[in-house]
Amino acid sequence: MCTALCGKLVWLRDKGKKGVHNPDAAKRSRPLLGVLTIYGMKPKGDDAWRGKVYNAEDGKTYTGKMELVTNTKLKLSGCVLGGLICKGETWRRVQRWAPGEVTGSG
Repeated sequence: MCTALCGKLVWLRDKGKKGVHNPDAAKRSRPLLGVLTIYGMKPKGDDAWRGKVYNAEDGKTYTGKMELVTNTKLKLSGCVLGGLICKGETWRRVQRWAPGEVTGSG
């Protein structure tokens, strides 16, 4: 359940990829497509949010930060040690997308 700004995986190159690193053994066989990976994000200043980020690569949930850098770029980070060490990536908005359509270069 999501009570703030949340996001889920809606596209993966490997649509059958599973959450094999999830700490909950019952969830390790479920497909990652459709899994909530960003949740509880609440506003923390102009175009910035703080909440939680689930990293399917290691099965851990981190304190998360999001910042809208431009109208087409969103910086998403997962942090440890109270935000002292963060790792993230910048996502680009897809101009026009339909389920099953692949756009961009990766």
